[in-house]
Amino acid sequence: MGDYPLLINASRTQGIDSARTELVSITGYNLRGALNMVVVGKDAKAETLADLKGTKISASVGSAGHGTLVQALEKAGIDPVGEVETVNQQPPVGASALEAGTVQGYAQFVAWPGLLVFQDKARLLYDGAALDVPTFHGVVLRAA
Repeated sequence: MGDYPLLINASRTQGIDSARTELVSITGYNLRGALNMVVVGKDAKAETLADLKGTKISASVGSAGHGTLVQALEKAGIDPVGEVETVNQQPPVGASALEAGTVQGYAQFVAWPGLLVFQDKARLLYDGAALDVPTFHGVVLRAA
């Protein structure tokens, strides 16, 4: 899980013995937040997040990538609820939607956006490192 789901999981399960979880491993981290990105189609005209105003952006709502998107849009002066439409999609579905052009942006956690860029199917629009907010990903197990 990425940092947002890990924090939500921890806050909701610690008081319930049958559901309590424990963080057992950190699988990746970045002190500046570079694990999360927003990408656009390789031929998109968008050059900044502001160019995504009024468009559809695919993200896994509640994920670390979604958290980065919300913070980045707010920092850019864009209302993440009223001025873009976030389409709640799992990473492979969102990647297909970006390629098909049914969404104009794709906000996800490592390694999905990077893979699309590497495959020359997308272009990096926003690197989460610009937020300068640490991110991490880890493994949790149910305590039982």
